[in-house]
Amino acid sequence: ALPLSYNRDMQEDKPPLLESIEIVKTSLKLYPRMLDRIKINKEKMRKAAEKGFFAATDLTDYLVEKGVSFRKAHQIIGTIVRKCLKEGKSLKELSLENYQKYSSLFQKDVFERIKLESCVFNKESAGGTGKKSLAKQIKEARKKLEIAFSG
Repeated sequence: ALPLSYNRDMQEDKPPLLESIEIVKTSLKLYPRMLDRIKINKEKMRKAAEKGFFAATDLTDYLVEKGVSFRKAHQIIGTIVRKCLKEGKSLKELSLENYQKYSSLFQKDVFERIKLESCVFNKESAGGTGKKSLAKQIKEARKKLEIAFSG
């Protein structure tokens, strides 16, 4: 148990913390050289991203925007995902008729909504993957890095 007043033992955490901060700062200085040499395989990234059910949340949002309660939309999409898993299909492989078996609110525009690009670039909330959101995050990160390395 800790006493209620000043305790010297509480100071023992400072050296490891300060050492960790220096290690991180040193590592960050190496990143530009590392990133200059990195090779990005966009096609491999796309294939990896398209595996699974990345669009399930977007489909839930789609139904919510059409007036379905979140709970009901989540239940509908969960049922669709389980059907896909059982049949070895992806969400984009289902026909409009298949979607409409679960809700008549599904229309042709659902296929635009489940495209990888739509799922990624439509997220404009704080911390999202939309272009505006990313630009803001990058700007903020650069400011923080400038402050961290200016001293």
